[in-house]
Amino acid sequence: MALQDILNKIEQNAREKIKQIEESLLEEKKKISEITEKKISEIKEKLEQEFQNKILQEKNMLTVQASIEFNKKILAEKNKIIDRVFSNAIEKIKNHKKYKIFLKELIINSITTGSEEIVISKNDREKLGENFIEEINFELKKRNLKKELKISIGNIDSGFIIKSGKKEINSTIEMIMNKKREELEPKIKEILFKNEKP
Repeated sequence: MALQDILNKIEQNAREKIKQIEESLLEEKKKISEITEKKISEIKEKLEQEFQNKILQEKNMLTVQASIEFNKKILAEKNKIIDRVFSNAIEKIKNHKKYKIFLKELIINSITTGSEEIVISKNDREKLGENFIEEINFELKKRNLKKELKISIGNIDSGFIIKSGKKEINSTIEMIMNKKREELEPKIKEILFKNEKP
């Protein structure tokens, strides 16, 4: 074999080897590209899912917050309505034609010694008349409480406060209604809002 043939054979073998290496590299490149594409697709899917989950969480959180705020506003409005019901009830009691009788009985039933001081509002004093305290003292004498009640004007709206030494009993109409409110409010809510869903 001549030198040229040997060189040609080496060159041909080198070309075949180069071709094999190129094909192998192309195949490797294709595999790497496919793996990369798959990884990118998986990462993209994962990120999209995380993004969708995050959006759903945010949406749910905003929905819950909006629902809580809505319920707070509804509750506040219901409480305003109930406040008006009790305010109207207080006004009706104060302006009722039997208010004087009611107040007189309430005072008489609250007296223990007959020497207490009764504090009433200026409006009640005018509404009840000059003889009011004498009428109460007369009733107390029937119960063997011989002492005389004192009456004074105080900074209250309606009803009275009984003072006996350092002890005070607040029987203003507002205080009486506030005590009754706890008992009556569930019934009032039931009547006012009975057709509403919880």
